[in-house]
Amino acid sequence: MLTITGGGFDVTADKLIDELRQLYRVQSESMEVKEWTSGMPKFPPGRYRQISEFQQRDRRPGLYFCGDYLLGPFIEGAVTTALRAAESIRR
Repeated sequence: MLTITGGGFDVTADKLIDELRQLYRVQSESMEVKEWTSGMPKFPPGRYRQISEFQQRDRRPGLYFCGDYLLGPFIEGAVTTALRAAESIRR
């Protein structure tokens, strides 16, 4: 699952998908478009410390986490952590 956000008068779902495909090799099985008139994701104070502590915890072998909540509240955080998890699985 992947969420893409963008803003501005000339931003469209098609433009966002095209840009995503330029940055990452992704194939979508299905897509749902939702539009909001306002909104800005942000982390509360102390969130990066929590993320650091979470990432240092011992885990079961074969258990991986990914999502924007682990790096930054934007698409880049979600994609980056997903790629890291996939690379860990391939090893």
